[in-house]
Amino acid sequence: ATRDDQRGTAMALNVRLTSVQLIWDGKDVTRDLSRYVKELRFTDRFASGKAQRDDIAIRLSNVDERFTGAWWPATGSQLQPAITWQDDAGSHTWRLGTFTIDQQVLRRMPNSLTVQALSQSLQRKALEQVQTRSWEQITLAALAQQVASESGLTTQISDADINLTNLQQRQESAHALLGRLAQAHHLVFAIKGTVLVLAAKPVVKTHVIDWRTDVISGDIKKRDRALYAACTIQYYDAQQDVLLDHTESVTGVAGDRTLNLYTPATDLANARELAQAALAEANQAGAGQAQVVIRGAPIAAGEQINLQHAGRLSGTFVVREAIHTLNPAWTTHLGMERQDG
Repeated sequence: ATRDDQRGTAMALNVRLTSVQLIWDGKDVTRDLSRYVKELRFTDRFASGKAQRDDIAIRLSNVDERFTGAWWPATGSQLQPAITWQDDAGSHTWRLGTFTIDQQVLRRMPNSLTVQALSQSLQRKALEQVQTRSWEQITLAALAQQVASESGLTTQISDADINLTNLQQRQESAHALLGRLAQAHHLVFAIKGTVLVLAAKPVVKTHVIDWRTDVISGDIKKRDRALYAACTIQYYDAQQDVLLDHTESVTGVAGDRTLNLYTPATDLANARELAQAALAEANQAGAGQAQVVIRGAPIAAGEQINLQHAGRLSGTFVVREAIHTLNPAWTTHLGMERQDG
């Protein structure tokens, strides 16, 4: 998603006169469809170590059955929605990207048709094709560039100059492979429109949210759980034809609390990947999470939130999922993870 304006903090701007713009298979149908659009929901995802896809859902009034007849939204059609609004700083447009229709849901009482669409790459088949191949020596950044080239994507890559030796892609897609490697190396991986993103710190900008005045509803969880300092896993050593133990440690974590994995890895490289991924997932559970609903604001997944006036639960969070709903009022639901411990 891109914004025609690039301001940071989105709070307390007196957002008003929101509306939806819609390009359908290259044609601007905003005027034709405006009175039928009852709700637009845009879900923007950017979770660490997981292959993510954004999606939209548009609920259309179907009282006269036009959307199950002459105006049927065909699977494969492309949608380019945008949110427009006015506030104290002027008029703004937030273009959400390009989406491909993959599902239609018909409802009775009220009579409506909901069109669901996924953010798609130019060559999705290349990205999702299950295959087996290997690389003797390659960096994670170079691998991501290769996958992007095969899939017709551009790239936004940083912090990925990581050497990979004897890398195996075993009956999995390139999408799944990059997601697995991103999780093992504590990186964020996502396909944002036609851009492959791989980075350690995907934060674009910071927004300030006041718990007392900006939050309509929400909850914050803080877990003071001890972190794992290491992870132990067995792997198969082909030369010795035996199972050996491997322990992966976390830099900067005190103590000797160890996470044990009981499914053997195929080799030492695989053991390291699995142990690193398990440590990242287990330790993240101790960081804390928050779910808040605020008045509509152009906040994207991957951006940072400075949550204020929540007492000891105030702090810095990164947005992992942002759900924007217009029906017709604009609300924003943020799923966040704490970043400051």
